[in-house]
Amino acid sequence: MQLTYTPKQQAFRAEVRAWLAHNLPREPLASYDTREGFEQHRAWEAKLFESRWSMVMWPADLGGRGCDLTEWLIFEEEYYGAGAPMRVNQNGQLLLGPTLMEFGTGFAFAGRQVHLEVGGDDFYIDLLLYHIPTDRYVVVELKAGKFKPAHLGQLNFYVSVVNDKLRHPRQRPAVGILVCGSKNDHTVRYALDAAAQPLAVTSYTYDRLPEAEQQALPSPDTIATALELDND
Repeated sequence: MQLTYTPKQQAFRAEVRAWLAHNLPREPLASYDTREGFEQHRAWEAKLFESRWSMVMWPADLGGRGCDLTEWLIFEEEYYGAGAPMRVNQNGQLLLGPTLMEFGTGFAFAGRQVHLEVGGDDFYIDLLLYHIPTDRYVVVELKAGKFKPAHLGQLNFYVSVVNDKLRHPRQRPAVGILVCGSKNDHTVRYALDAAAQPLAVTSYTYDRLPEAEQQALPSPDTIATALELDND
């Protein structure tokens, strides 16, 4: 098989190469493991973003260029071939950002493996998001294998603890999302605060959620796509 680049792809390569030639730092940046180096890398990332080279595969309205896979590979080849600085936000560009985009408008990243201490015991939430339009935390728990009732009990517990320890009075009660299995065979459950008392959390399937919650929360298929679940 002979692979050739289209005129558009060749023009894209030339544009990347020209921009790098005019904008690469003249001196190597300090290690981003140091405060000085990290600030230098942040400044470089800002420069990339200003010219929409920071996340080339993201949509144009989110600061990217809407590139396809081939164009992204061209960018990466030119970027590292030119000896450009190592990136400091790869997880945000390739994992977190696309995940939030798939979840839908209004989600913000609050933390991964978020530590909770209850009665001297340590617990860790897989993924904690914040849904800005409804002003509340979203607790996401990921489980390999088939759904088990114990998984739901754990999710309900985490939602209750977030409500008790992290939520401010002005904020709405947290919602929980449990994802079990793989992309092609997955179970998703939602946990909502059911009353004013602590630990009062009720679980739902998507089709049984109140209508307002269905409009605000991503569907099971959207969640599975966003998290790129394996097919195992």
